Amino acid sequence: MASGDAQRIWFPEMIEKIKTRWASSMTWEELTEFCRMITEERKQIRESRGIQPPRYKCPDCGSISQEDIHAISIRSALFVLNNNGVVSEDEFKELDKQWKKYRKENELDSYGNKKTVTIITENGERWNESPSLLTKASDKQDNSNRKSNVIELRKIK
Repeated sequence: MASGDAQRIWFPEMIEKIKTRWASSMTWEELTEFCRMITEERKQIRESRGIQPPRYKCPDCGSISQEDIHAISIRSALFVLNNNGVVSEDEFKELDKQWKKYRKENELDSYGNKKTVTIITENGERWNESPSLLTKASDKQDNSNRKSNVIELRKIK
């Protein structure tokens, strides 16, 4: 294994792939799907080369653990495009600005996935909702009749 491969996010063959597949007309959904695909490719590369995840030492207890290997974010892909001369610095700044706006408007995480929270009802049903539709329950509620730790949530209209 080459030195630094455990920490490497982008392998050369992945960089070549994004350089050849990039088009300024690519939608955020297409770039999101590309990042998912390239994340899977990175897993295969690491596995085929026997590359273990990086290790770190806990500063408090001294134990050594392996880090999780995270997915490749949209912003990481934008940085690779910029660092490899595929897009100019000005194009990068504009794309980065557009991505931040798109993320906020569509409530997406860094990887292009919808942000949701899971709500579990008293009878065990699970509901995934956008955090923007939820509000904190009032602290002045009368909790004397509550039979569980379920808090009533009000939906914002």
